[in-house]
Amino acid sequence: MESSQHLKIRRLCITGRTLILGGIDMARFKRWKVILVIIGAASIFMFGCEKVMKEYAKKVHLTFASCETMPAQVAVTKEVIKAFEKKHPNIKVELQLAKEEKILVQIAGGAGPDIFLWHDIKLAPLAEKGILLDISSFMNKEDFDSSKFFSAAIRSCSYNNRLYGLPVFVNTHVIFYNQDLFDEEGVRYPTPDWTWDDFLKAAIKLTKDIDGDGRTDQFGGVEYQELEAMFDSFGATYNECRVNSFPDWVKATQFLIDLRRKYKVFPSAGDTSSSTGLGGVKAFVAFANQRAAMFVAGVHLIPEISKRCNNFRWDIAVAPKVKGKDRRAIIRGVQMICILRTTKHPQEAWEFAKFYCGAKAWERRGMSKIGIPALKEVATSDSFLNYPKGLRSIVESIKDAKSIHFHPKCAEFMGKIFYPEMGKAFLGLQTAEETVKNIDRKAKKLLREH
Repeated sequence: MESSQHLKIRRLCITGRTLILGGIDMARFKRWKVILVIIGAASIFMFGCEKVMKEYAKKVHLTFASCETMPAQVAVTKEVIKAFEKKHPNIKVELQLAKEEKILVQIAGGAGPDIFLWHDIKLAPLAEKGILLDISSFMNKEDFDSSKFFSAAIRSCSYNNRLYGLPVFVNTHVIFYNQDLFDEEGVRYPTPDWTWDDFLKAAIKLTKDIDGDGRTDQFGGVEYQELEAMFDSFGATYNECRVNSFPDWVKATQFLIDLRRKYKVFPSAGDTSSSTGLGGVKAFVAFANQRAAMFVAGVHLIPEISKRCNNFRWDIAVAPKVKGKDRRAIIRGVQMICILRTTKHPQEAWEFAKFYCGAKAWERRGMSKIGIPALKEVATSDSFLNYPKGLRSIVESIKDAKSIHFHPKCAEFMGKIFYPEMGKAFLGLQTAEETVKNIDRKAKKLLREH
């Protein structure tokens, strides 16, 4: 069956022949020389078209689905594809802009892309169903040096000891802080050895009723739906869709409740948070408008913070930990490139995946800070670490970071159980212990159904 591009070329050729033969009124030109010239021109045109069609047919055609649909992102992706095709003239890559939901629909319909961008939290469901190609054999065959990437990033692309993708970006949670507000209150800037107790002490000093009306105008902190990251530091892991340690879960939940209801250093529902008392866009706006001195969020927000917060000095710092707990950074939100198991061109798809994650692609991608490059040589380069100042300590912290493997039901667990229950706790509708019990009970039910 001819591809859509092949058919377009054939139609163009037919149209060209029709225009040449039909564009002249033969009744007005009887001389045989004119007829021969016309036929000769048509033959040359058709020969050229057939040659183009044959050259096109010789190429291997790959489809690449990207969820990066912003105009600037699309332009960069096209540049990367152009550079790849120049290096591999026998391969043609067709870019498809598609969110994850559309990609899943295409796969279910048997028309999935050969290659596509994916994220760690949604890797397990596809791996379990045998949808993804295990790329371990390619790496072993050509002795591919995976140490070029952060080890935690590579681990995040695996499931049941099989590798299903190459990492592009990694993400970790950090503290964005307003240096001007810190200086005004004489509060020392966050350091890599900060604990959550240090965070709380600073937040208390930075929380103020500026106009004296009895309402807080400036909060010590807000968070951008990074509760799970804060839980991790307490030893309360969530990625397996279960309460791994009841005491640690209760401590983490109580601390987060106290930030809002006891110490009132975080806004509660109805202030700058969403209706559930969580963060999100309104929390970002609070930091940008200097209504919050600290902002717990992913490093991927650096570009947006840079654009919106240029009227005050700010920096980032390694997220606090709990004294006595594992202080290693935790990476999450890993963007990776995966290959469909049923692709007809696995070797060519592998070549594209390597190029997309490699140094040559980064030359065209630029030093975007929508995440930390998984490729070490780029992440540790001076051109990437030029701003903000604290970024250097963040990159240093992920060199020995922990990775997280997500249960296939993790996204459902977070969206339908974890966040709703935490929202109730922040509204004062249930205690920390009741919250954890409810999460535990519902999580067990979810796992039984799985």
